[in-house]
Amino acid sequence: MADLPAGIAGAQRFLGGAIGELGAISRSLAILPEIARTLHEIRGDVRSLDAEVTRMREAVERIEAEVGDVRRTVRPLSRIRDRRRRLSGGPEA
Repeated sequence: MADLPAGIAGAQRFLGGAIGELGAISRSLAILPEIARTLHEIRGDVRSLDAEVTRMREAVERIEAEVGDVRRTVRPLSRIRDRRRRLSGGPEA
């Protein structure tokens, strides 16, 4: 490059650097389709998990209702037990 005027030599270095950067950008862009596929798979997994979590929450709500039913059923029996203990002089529950 010693034979070239300074302006042309500088332009060559600039263009060489720019071409190198374009190559790096091109290689980076080449992985975008893979990233898109991975994100698509993740989105599908999240949808599946959303549905599963919804079903689990519904099951928990059903169990909560059943536990409430059991408590309402047991409460009178507990009162009867406590009353019998008081009347017989036994230990309190």
